[in-house]
Amino acid sequence: MGRKTYLTTYLLSIYLALMVGFRQVSFATSLLYGIVTILLVLVAIVDLRYRKIPNQLNLLLLLFSVLNLIIGKVSLFNHLTGLLLMIALFVFSVLFTHGETGGGDFKLLLALGLFLGYSTIYKVVIIATIFGILVSYIKKILSEDSTIPYGLFISISVIYFLIAR
Repeated sequence: MGRKTYLTTYLLSIYLALMVGFRQVSFATSLLYGIVTILLVLVAIVDLRYRKIPNQLNLLLLLFSVLNLIIGKVSLFNHLTGLLLMIALFVFSVLFTHGETGGGDFKLLLALGLFLGYSTIYKVVIIATIFGILVSYIKKILSEDSTIPYGLFISISVIYFLIAR
C-alpha cells in the first residue's frame, strides 16, 4: 500500500469513528464505539488484502465487547443471546458446510455478537451474507475465483448499523 492509501485509510477510520461516536450517550461509550469502528476498518483492510483476520484484532474486539457490557447501559440478556446465536451459527456451519467461511470470520462474529446483541447481529449476518453472495457471483462471472473476504462485508455491515442507530 502506498502512502496515499494509508492516509486515506487513516482519515476514513477517523471519520467513521467520529460519526459512530457522536451518536452515543456518554463519552466512554462514544470512545468505545469509535475504537471498535477503527478496529472494524482494520479488519476489513487486512481481510481484503491478506484473506485472514488476525486473532489479535478479534481478541481486541472481544475485550471491547466485554467493556461494553461493563460500562454501557446494555441488556446483558440481549448481548449474551447474540453471542449464543453466533455460536449456534458456527456449529451449524461446521456441521453443514464445507468450510467456506474461515475461522477468523467466526471469531469476528462471536465478538460482534457479544458487542451488538442478538437484536442487531442477526441483521448484520443477513446483510453481510447477501452482499457477500452477490459479490461472489459477480466475481465468479468475471473470473474463476469466487472467494471473497467475508470479514470485509461483516465490518461494513456493522459500521452501517452503528451509524444508523
